Amino acid sequence: MNYLDIYTSFLRYQIKLSKPLKAVFDASNGATGSILRKTFDGITNLTPYYINNTVDSEFPAHGPNPSLEGATKQAEEKVLETKSDFGVVYDADGDRAIFIDNMGKTTPSYVIAALLYRHAEAPYIADETVYDALNYIGIFKNNEVLPSKVGFVYVREQMKKHGASVGAELSGHYSFKDFFYCDGAIFATIKIMNALEIIGSIQSFAKKLSTMELSTRNIETGNIEWTVLDRAIRNAFTISKPRITTRDGLTLTLPEGWVNIRPSNSEPLVRVVAGAPKKSQSSALVEKIHAIIQSA
Repeated sequence: MNYLDIYTSFLRYQIKLSKPLKAVFDASNGATGSILRKTFDGITNLTPYYINNTVDSEFPAHGPNPSLEGATKQAEEKVLETKSDFGVVYDADGDRAIFIDNMGKTTPSYVIAALLYRHAEAPYIADETVYDALNYIGIFKNNEVLPSKVGFVYVREQMKKHGASVGAELSGHYSFKDFFYCDGAIFATIKIMNALEIIGSIQSFAKKLSTMELSTRNIETGNIEWTVLDRAIRNAFTISKPRITTRDGLTLTLPEGWVNIRPSNSEPLVRVVAGAPKKSQSSALVEKIHAIIQSA
């Protein structure tokens, strides 16, 4: 039994294009490279451009993590060169996708999540940081988007519990009820392609959302316990009186933005994600958390 043929036939069946579409697919020299051509070659109305499509365990192009700085540069340039409608960069094993708009700009995952949600039935699941971003913008009604802890196992658990159609994580994992509640980067790509039939471009959709700039940082904590850091952070923001939630780590929501501080389960560090209307504001929130941790 040829499982590759079965899988790519399943993927091809999901594609519904009635208008011409051009797309750049960057496999990052990972396993996705063996799937892309069998999925997209010969699709009516689709002009695909493949880069870094040869599987190579040395990852010579830009490394296997599309979230790292510089990893999307080649795809961004190819989108502009070919005047494509969008681009996508996959991670090594093909379960994460970072999308690029028609102007060659990397699109934040909360925007892609909102786009996927808009073309599916509620409820939807978002990990803590995507949820915080969308909740701050306020574009969805109450209980349309439900929060989950960060991590596929938690997102999938919440999707099954609530019968959610789509789940999203800041890292670029997108999960779907009609994909067996699993995450799949190519499946997410097809969903975006189908949505572009209606909205025109990722950029035009993003412009309709309130501006949200994200800043992230991993901060080493040494031997300091999370309970100590939690208390220090809360005390430092006492005057600001933020709204505090503890669904996953500690989230502080303030007039100028929000910040989530989440302790790692495997390393002596905390992962900090902040969102605000301006980059200077989200960066300032991260810097303040860093300073608090250093003085704790």
